[in-house]
Amino acid sequence: MLDVGSILACVAVLVVVGSVFAGVIGNAPLIAAQGALPIVGLAAPHALALAVSRRRRFTSAVALFASVAFVAALLPQAVGAQPPSWTDRADTFSVYAANVRYDSDRDADVAEAVLAADADVVVLNEITPDQRAALRAAGADSLYPHQIHSDDRELYGEMILSRLDTGDIREEWREPLGTPAVTVEVGGSAVRVYAVHLQSPDEPGGRRPWLEQFDVLGDLVGEAG
Repeated sequence: MLDVGSILACVAVLVVVGSVFAGVIGNAPLIAAQGALPIVGLAAPHALALAVSRRRRFTSAVALFASVAFVAALLPQAVGAQPPSWTDRADTFSVYAANVRYDSDRDADVAEAVLAADADVVVLNEITPDQRAALRAAGADSLYPHQIHSDDRELYGEMILSRLDTGDIREEWREPLGTPAVTVEVGGSAVRVYAVHLQSPDEPGGRRPWLEQFDVLGDLVGEAG
């Protein structure tokens, strides 16, 4: 039973690693597994240690292969001190993103932080009407002429501000996810920006809508190209 469990764990690691190398964007569980690969992948070296200690040759071979693949997937990110050379020629833009907390009463501090960031695009989660008013009072409207925020269905919502040339600015709503979105022009390329704020999976009954929102987000990104 131990061998079967170890092999299945290693196969799962190989599937996740393979999807990363292949650039596959799948459903919500796969996306979550890819994001958690540094933790999920530890199953392979753990299985390898157990198999070697029990002298299980076949299981050791499978676990070794999975462990090497796991390390190969993470090592470039772990030791890459310099960005790829192509980034020197790439057009860039700056983004400031923050969850400004709906329960915060530091409205002026929020406005000050946004303006101090001096970013091309600003994405704010849980922003309240009072915080939006503080932004206006601080002069954000003149600095960021393109703005969108989720409507006031709640006491707070999401907001995007942009000083770049902007098109297709609207709130995209697809049950169970609603998100403001804009397309900005960066060096002649269109870049779609979303103000995403997913439901917490830790809330009672929150795991299913969280996974469904991931699926919707994947669809939106896929359609945007």
